[in-house]
Amino acid sequence: MCVLFYLHHSYFSSLRKIVIMKHVFPIIIVFMLLLFSTGDLGTEKVAAWRTCKARSHRFRGLCFRSRKCNYICKTEGFHGGHCHGFRKRCICHKPC
Repeated sequence: MCVLFYLHHSYFSSLRKIVIMKHVFPIIIVFMLLLFSTGDLGTEKVAAWRTCKARSHRFRGLCFRSRKCNYICKTEGFHGGHCHGFRKRCICHKPC
């Protein structure tokens, strides 16, 4: 009797998982399609998201504080800057 109950229970639990997956799988597919379909931004919007980077001309020495680099880059006409790389250089950035 216990063996029969276990087989009966395991059969229905696996069947329940299949039924749940039949409902969940299409929802996941629709979500993925919506997520990846928004990737077409067009050339105008892609160009707006590009960032031009250049090394700071006024920053001297190793860059350890991004706040100082950011300030100097703003005085050079950039939107901001940060310390970058192994050699700790101040890199300024602005939209292209």
